[in-house]
Amino acid sequence: MSAADSQPTDGQLESLESKADLNENRAKRCGWAVIAGLVIETALTGIFPAHASGASNFWLALIETWGPVFADALVALGVYGEIRFSGKARRIDGELRRLSNKRVEAAEKTLAEATDRLAKVEFDNGYLEETIAMAVERAANAELETQRLKAQFAWRDITPEQEMLLRHELSKFPGASLIIRFFMYDIESQNLAEIIGAIFKLASWKVRFSPEAYTGIFEFGFLISPAIFFPFDRGHEENIRVSDAVKTAFSNANMDFLPLPPPSATMTMGGRGDDLAPPCAQLYVGPKPRPLIE
Repeated sequence: MSAADSQPTDGQLESLESKADLNENRAKRCGWAVIAGLVIETALTGIFPAHASGASNFWLALIETWGPVFADALVALGVYGEIRFSGKARRIDGELRRLSNKRVEAAEKTLAEATDRLAKVEFDNGYLEETIAMAVERAANAELETQRLKAQFAWRDITPEQEMLLRHELSKFPGASLIIRFFMYDIESQNLAEIIGAIFKLASWKVRFSPEAYTGIFEFGFLISPAIFFPFDRGHEENIRVSDAVKTAFSNANMDFLPLPPPSATMTMGGRGDDLAPPCAQLYVGPKPRPLIE
């Protein structure tokens, strides 16, 4: 049986308190009876002194004879009642204290159990919050890693802002030519070359694509240089000028490049696009650098 089942109820305590009050009142009445008996006996002693002769009146004789007996009986009953009811009241008070202490002990035990449960709940909540925080942190790290891998493996593209900046600079040289060289076995490079070529076409440039194969070491990213397949006497200075314009356009669009000629091709696929004429620049679109997986 639990402490909550064995502890005294409010009804039990109220009943005991009522009985204690009743017995205390009875003890008080008995005390007043003792006082009344003593008063009567004192009065009779004053009315009927010990040396006085018997009263001639019947009633006075009756009072003289039985009055002291009644007073003594009243005193005896009062003393008995006071002792009896006071004892009962003390016993009931003791039972009340015992039951009250029992209820206090049960309440203290319940409070201690509640405190323990609260401490356990707080500990569990702290552990849960820590676990949730760790899970959230792992999820955030996983999301960052996912975004990093997406950025590394995603195909390169030109944003609308970059396109606007490129066209703004390139439109200053309408009719200029550009040959775009790319690694023929890299579809991602070819796709980017097609996008860049379309932007140059929108800026009124002549564009020709040259898919090529390379052996040995080849470059990643962009390489920009003047076209070198025209004789120097047919506009080499002009080629340098439009090449610089392409470099400026890439710089304005925050597109990294190296001012170098393309690597030597071991094979070409013929090429396609516009016929080229000076001034002419050349752009090499190399493969995207491989992501470094930690």
